[in-house]
Amino acid sequence: METIAFLGASRGLGRAVAGKWSQLEIQPIFVARGKNQLESLNQQCGQGGEIWIWDFSQVDRIPSLLNRLREASPDRLIYFAAGGPYGDFSKKDWKDHLWSLRVSFEAPAHLLHGLLQAEAFPKLKQIIFIGSAIADDQADPKASSYAAAKHGLRGLVESVIQEGPKVDLRLFRPGYLDTDLLPANAAPRQAGEVLDVSMAADNFLTWAQNPKGEKVFTLKHPFSE
Repeated sequence: METIAFLGASRGLGRAVAGKWSQLEIQPIFVARGKNQLESLNQQCGQGGEIWIWDFSQVDRIPSLLNRLREASPDRLIYFAAGGPYGDFSKKDWKDHLWSLRVSFEAPAHLLHGLLQAEAFPKLKQIIFIGSAIADDQADPKASSYAAAKHGLRGLVESVIQEGPKVDLRLFRPGYLDTDLLPANAAPRQAGEVLDVSMAADNFLTWAQNPKGEKVFTLKHPFSE
């Protein structure tokens, strides 16, 4: 039975994917800040998962997380955690931008560096990070620090993929998703440009479980050209 670590499983796409994949025969590890959300997810999935309460913005604790992951020895690891303040860059507090950069880039970058040490993770066969078909290769007004982090994450992951790691390293790039992480007044909602998160999760599972799946997969809005 596979052990899969879902990092950032309490909300949004992470929760949707973790919930669907956990209906299969796996041993899930749910990792996020929200204890109540993880407990309800585990209950939904039949109480079979481990719950780790973790704040990814505390980047100085990443070595501790890597140590715990070494003990758990997952077969797959998926990092969903991300976010950032919504609004003009100069009008948001720097601490909020810093949180976004830490959670959306620094933490996953540090984790990737540690996870690629093959002798420490002999069972690990797949690592997936979440990019953005919107924010990782173009401007995303009012989400500037999030876009900066996603630009960096995509550059990192695609560069490491070209270095030929032994593990199956991938990047999933969805468009805007209909979750509570996207503000109600955000322009994409007004324009009807959001994707159903359950549909996105179904696409994710099909792609992730296909050994011949693209290393970088882009899931765009169905009305996009």
